[in-house]
Amino acid sequence: MRHAALSDNTHRTYAAAIKSYTEFCNAFPGRFSIDHPTVDSIAKWITYLADYQFKKLAWSTINTYVSGLRSATEESGLDASFFSDIRIAKLLNGVAHTSGTKPKTNRLPLTSTILSSVVRVIKDKGSPSYEDHLMLAAMAAGIFGLMRGGEFVQTTNYQKKDSILQLRQLKAWFYDQNRATPKQLLCEVPLRQLKHRMSNEVNPLYPDAITITLKVAKNDPTKSGTEVRICNPMGIQLIIDYLVKSHPDIDAVDGSLFVHQDRSPLTGIELVAKIQEYLLRARIPNPNFYTLHSLRKGGAQTLRDMGASEELIQLAGRWKSGAAAKLYSRQSLSECILASRRISSALSH
Repeated sequence: MRHAALSDNTHRTYAAAIKSYTEFCNAFPGRFSIDHPTVDSIAKWITYLADYQFKKLAWSTINTYVSGLRSATEESGLDASFFSDIRIAKLLNGVAHTSGTKPKTNRLPLTSTILSSVVRVIKDKGSPSYEDHLMLAAMAAGIFGLMRGGEFVQTTNYQKKDSILQLRQLKAWFYDQNRATPKQLLCEVPLRQLKHRMSNEVNPLYPDAITITLKVAKNDPTKSGTEVRICNPMGIQLIIDYLVKSHPDIDAVDGSLFVHQDRSPLTGIELVAKIQEYLLRARIPNPNFYTLHSLRKGGAQTLRDMGASEELIQLAGRWKSGAAAKLYSRQSLSECILASRRISSALSH
């Protein structure tokens, strides 16, 4: 069942890595085990792939093969922790430098804890500007929705208009304990009505959940629509504050979701630049190590810190492969997700 759930690209990566490692083991019969790789066999395999007399593969290809074999090993239920051995990492870096390729910088996870520090820094200087509300809302969507960059901001100049997130794709939900069945516990409140309600209340109540329906998603090749659920209270507040207090088109509920005041869509480059600026002001180490993908990675790490199970992280991140989720959170996880689990459970009924 789990094998069938993997995407075609993941299958191909696993198959190519296994084939390459099998060919290597067969080239040196009796020295290495095909079924039980070790630090020594992986190191020799990397050297074999990089050696001019044998394969002379590019660093990027070798790195992909190693990652693929690691994931395949995890999927088979074997211990793959030795792939993190410092000797393998140093060897891959050596191959990269020898071939003139610069290894990718490790992208650090931007967690909810770091986001809280950013919010404090912004509020300490006074009332947040429109741009601050916009950036914080986009960061919250990326972290608490575990969204890929291209799903909520413009990442390329040729990105199709229908793939840019629109206001009408977002819904706000409130619990109604008086409803008859668990399936009816949630009721939708239109954004226009939500703005009116929050504008006329001294201590307005924020929604219990936000859903965003993606028209285009990596894990949805048929484009039938993918629902992202945001149940974290801080994330909901940051997104709703931006929408009801700032968004220029909230009354018409039309237009792109994350836009500047001139209605131009927020781009990934703009968001990353602002993130790194905020982190520098918040005195977070190595701000340049945070990219657009740090939001999704930070969302997975935040769930782990809350005690989420591996299966829940996989579900929240919309990963078909459990091994992919492990790359974001390799520590053992408990079986509960604290407060947000109740909301997510009700939404799934």
